Parts: sequence; structure tokens; C-alpha cells
Amino acid sequence: MLTLSTNGQNDLRECPERYRLSHDCDGQGSRVRPLVETVPLRRGLQGHAGLEAWWISSTPLESMGAALKAYAEPDQHLKALVKAMLVGYHVQWFSERSRYKVLGVEVPYELPLIKSSYGERVNRTGRMDAVVEVDDQLYVVEHKFTGGYIRDRVYWAALQLNSQVSNYLDACAELYGRNVAGVVYDVIGVPRLRAGDGEKPRAYFDRCCATIMKAQADHYERRTIVRLEHEAERARQDLGGTAHQLLMHYETGLWPRNPVACGRYGKDNACAYLAICDGETTMRNEKLYRIERKQNV
Repeated sequence: MLTLSTNGQNDLRECPERYRLSHDCDGQGSRVRPLVETVPLRRGLQGHAGLEAWWISSTPLESMGAALKAYAEPDQHLKALVKAMLVGYHVQWFSERSRYKVLGVEVPYELPLIKSSYGERVNRTGRMDAVVEVDDQLYVVEHKFTGGYIRDRVYWAALQLNSQVSNYLDACAELYGRNVAGVVYDVIGVPRLRAGDGEKPRAYFDRCCATIMKAQADHYERRTIVRLEHEAERARQDLGGTAHQLLMHYETGLWPRNPVACGRYGKDNACAYLAICDGETTMRNEKLYRIERKQNV
């Protein structure tokens, strides 16, 4: 049985070869993992670890700090930046925390496709950051970090259209057996501050905190996104179409490269597999990549 996550959908649509390398490089579920992860990815992983602790703990600030301290990140300035963002998050949202009854965090799912002839061959899969109740209504909470302007219309329009919303609404409804009121996008804006030459992590943390506290509204935003039934149905069709595309690639063994995607996020965030695709190296280069074998249980 093949599986297709929201990230998998995006990778497959953007560049089939990137999907093959990052999801199933050998047809048996093995994945090529870059040894050097991008700063946005490392920042997001740290942030999610801290937010998970914040949402489930009776002492959120202390638990969040402990989670960050335990996180293995060699760049202490990056760690200081994430800590500053999450301290600001606590200040911004702690007063509203009691409104949310947390039913689960990092909630996984693997379910058949809905209304699709490919449902016996492809499952949809994913992990929801949090599932909560507010006034007896069910919501999914999704955390996002962005280096752009947090109120950018295009950014929110893209989130509104994101297939992740529909995927989560359908999955949550099936897991909990209830209607889901919406997806709460919990967005954190990253301060555009670089550590100065010789600046200590603590000084950088203090500077980031000061910048955030001066403009809280520019760094934290929550919006609830809903789906009308015709929108949900269109998203299910999109997912079914992507599943068809995935099966076509497996059946033909063809995984085209898309050069447009190589540097889509700028020269400092080029695709992690560019060196493989342009022939500079191979996935077997243990200095750059590791191959994670699928564990059969």
C-alpha cells in the first residue's frame, strides 16, 4: 500500500524526482535524507518541539523551555532565536489558553482515499499538530513559521487554498467521529534579525525578544479556515488526481525532474537534492546524505 501525505502531494506536483528521492528512492520505502538541513527546516522542527510541550503541559513556559533545551541544535544563535519567538508566543496567547481543551498533539493518521477508485492502492497519511475543542466544537491546530510579512494577503490566500486544510478536516472527522469546525492556522513570524559578529547567544536572544515585544501583532496571528462541501469535494478530487499521478510514476518507472523547482526558494535554500540531479554526486555520498531504510513491522 502506497501512502500520500500533504508534503508528498506538494513534492510530487512540484518535482517527481524530488518525491522519489525524499519518499521512496528504491521502490521499497527508503528515503534519502540530507545530512545538512536548511535553517528554515531546523528552525521549524525546534519550534514545533517547543509548541508541542506548550500545548499539553500544565506549566507551559517551563515545559517549552525544557523541550528547547533538550533539542539537539549546534547553532546556539538559532536556538536563541527560536526561544525568543516562543517566549513571545507565550506572552501573546497564554491568556487564551484556557479556551482550548486539548484532545491530542502530533496526532497521526493513515486512512483510505475518499470517493476514489485508487483507495485500495493509496492511503492518505499525515500528522496533525493538535486537535482541540473550543466551546464544544472540534478544531485542528496547525503551527506555521514564516520569514515573510505575517499579514501578507498572498500568504494567507495560499494557506486558504492549501490541500492540507481539507486533508486534516476529513481525517479529523473520521478519527473523532464528529464534524470539524475548521483548521486554526497558528502562524509565527520570524524576526528579521541576524546575530552580529561576536554577539553572544544571550545578547541575541534579548535583542530578538525586544524586537518581538515592540510589535507582537507583527509576529503572531491566528485565523480559522473552513471548507464548504463543494470546496472539500474539489480537494478530494485533487488528492485522487495526485494519487493517480503517483501510481503512473510507479507503473512507468519515470520520475521527471523539474528544473524550475531547483532554486524556487532562493539561492540560500536550493533543493537539497540538486547535487544528485546535476550529477555532481550520488545519493550514496555518505558525507552529504544518509539512506533511511523502511522498517517493516
